[in-house]
Amino acid sequence: MKNICTPRTPDGRRLEFQLAPGEQDKMGRGRDWTATLKLKDGRTIKVKGAACDLTGCFCDAILIQGPTPRAPRPRRGTRP
Repeated sequence: MKNICTPRTPDGRRLEFQLAPGEQDKMGRGRDWTATLKLKDGRTIKVKGAACDLTGCFCDAILIQGPTPRAPRPRRGTRP
């Protein structure tokens, strides 16, 4: 299983972070949870529970503190 966290930023952009082993267990379900997670590269992020697009479902997370997102690197052999 991959240790991936894909929180949204407050403005709605989706991010992807690789978590250190065991960090995914710190994330909760539902509305009232927050977690400080260690990333694979040693940095940390803080996320909280959030609603997804389904009515009454809170399976998403919002980034409330963390590194500035980097733009994705272009893939080899592709044109912009």
